[in-house]
Order: sequence, then structure tokens, then C-alpha cells
Amino acid sequence: MLSFPSVIRWTAVPLLLLTISGHATHATGIDHTDAVMESMQSALSSMNRPTGAVPPAYTPARTPAYRDTPASPPAYGTAPLPAQDIRTRAPDAVPTSQQGVPPVGGGVQPEPNWRNLYGLAGGPGPRPWSVMVFGAAGTSSDIASIFTFDADFVDSALAGAALNRRLFKVTRHFAFEVEGQIVRHFRKQDHWEFNGLVLARYFTFPWDNYIDTSFAVGNGISFATSTPEIERDDDKRTSQLLNFLTFELDFTLPQYPAWTLSTRLHHRSSIFGTFFGARAGSNFLATGLKYNF
Repeated sequence: MLSFPSVIRWTAVPLLLLTISGHATHATGIDHTDAVMESMQSALSSMNRPTGAVPPAYTPARTPAYRDTPASPPAYGTAPLPAQDIRTRAPDAVPTSQQGVPPVGGGVQPEPNWRNLYGLAGGPGPRPWSVMVFGAAGTSSDIASIFTFDADFVDSALAGAALNRRLFKVTRHFAFEVEGQIVRHFRKQDHWEFNGLVLARYFTFPWDNYIDTSFAVGNGISFATSTPEIERDDDKRTSQLLNFLTFELDFTLPQYPAWTLSTRLHHRSSIFGTFFGARAGSNFLATGLKYNF
């Protein structure tokens, strides 16, 4: 803003010039009015032109009364909130999971329980396929001795691969699967073996938040390309085609649902002479690694 002396200077000087011009016109007969008017316009323009830094745009202060006023009037029939509630009330926090924002660290972390592999009841689940490679050592003990950790091993081993497909789930605890195996025997035995089976799996254990565990029982058919040597040692009455039975216990870390450590019993049996009057059988303890997809 202009100071008071500046106002006097820019108004009094033009008036003095106008007075002198009037006297000069009266004395000389020459009219200087136009020149004086131009001088006044120039002086007024100089008064309006800023001489220093341009001040920022003027923003009226938000008074407490203005801040407490709602942006829009309340709906008909509702009472307005008190001023202190409007000032201090914050919107309800929305959980991160509902905002669709991934947790800190990048990526969506898997939920640490059986849903990583099996999902809810109904369909086959999020990872219905698995492929496994496994190896096994032969034992001359029966199933009861194996389950009580009192097995005697023999000089026979096998290596194999299995492809498994989960078909469907019953409730949230059980699933049914089909599996095919290709097995190669070596050391005391030297032949191929082909197995096809159906499995029933239970997969809800109380410690699944720490290590995802499942237990399966499978039954099917086993065909050996030659008569197994350790079965002939057990009983001369044996057959290349026998029943196949397996018990399996799987362990999966929840943060790595694609990989599973599998332990199983690999058992061929005649089921008390059901297969061609055979009476022999064989057992192998196997350990394998599964990839779930």
C-alpha cells in the first residue's frame, strides 16, 4: 500500500500543474489542458503498477466457525453433529486386505494352512496336480513291524516317478485322487514295475499353520515285468500282477506350497491268494519330493 506522503505527492502535483496551466492559458491564450491530462493519466498508471515483489494471492483465513461448519446441510430428519465431533472424528480405518493393497514386502503372502494346497470343499483345489520322484529301500518285515519302527532291510531298492491328480473334495477334510507310477528295481531285483491306484487323503491337522500335513491311503493294481526276487524268497507262490497298497504322509511348508516332502509305504500284496492263488508280497519304505501345480 502507498504511504500518505506518496498519495499527497501523486495528487497534489497534477493539481498544481493544472492550476498553472489554467493561468498560462489565460495569459498566453494557449490551451495546455491535453498535456496536463496525459501527465495525470501517466501518474495514475504509475500508482497502480507494483514496484516491489508481487505478494502472494490473498487467501481468507479459515476461522474456527468456518472449520466447524459442515460442507453440506444434514439430511432431513437427522440432527447435525456437534462441532467437536466434526473436528476430531476420523474416518473408520479400512483393513489392508479390503483395500486390495498387497502387504509390505511385495506380493501376496500365502495363507498358512491347508487351503494352500486343497482349498475349500467342492472342486479339486488350487493345485490339483503333482509330480513326484522317489526312492525306496526294501524290507523283509510286515506292515505291523514297519509301523512300530522295527523293520529289517534287505539289499533291494527302487526309484520311481508318480503323476497324481486330485479329483474332488468331500467336506473340507477329505479328497480323492488318482495316481500312476513308473518304478525301476535294482540291486537284488532287476525289473520294471507299473502301478495305478486311487487315494483318499485327509488334510486338516491342528498344526497346519506351521507345517501343512496330509495323510493318504491308496489302493490299486501293480504289474511287474518279471517275478520279483524278494517275493519269491517270501513265498514261491507269487505273481507279476498283484494288488498295490500305499500309506503316505506328506509335509509342506505353508510359505512354499509348491513343494512337498513325501514319505510312503510301497506294498505289493496277493490279498491272501486273491490274485492267482499267490501268497507272497513285498514292502519298500520310500521318500520323495513332490512338485504341486
